[in-house]
Amino acid sequence: MPIHKNDDLPRSFVAVAELENFNRAAAALGCKQPSISRRLKNLEEMAGTELFKRGARA
Repeated sequence: MPIHKNDDLPRSFVAVAELENFNRAAAALGCKQPSISRRLKNLEEMAGTELFKRGARA
């Protein structure tokens, strides 16, 4: 698993939850969408469950 700064994973989770969009969360955090997706995937693996429903209009 990639090493992240201590606050990268929770900040990414909160940004996606508040903005309801991976692209907007990435822009707000100053990174790219694949980075947000990777962070959330890592967080989901740690939690052992899906945290967000993914889809074009979800």
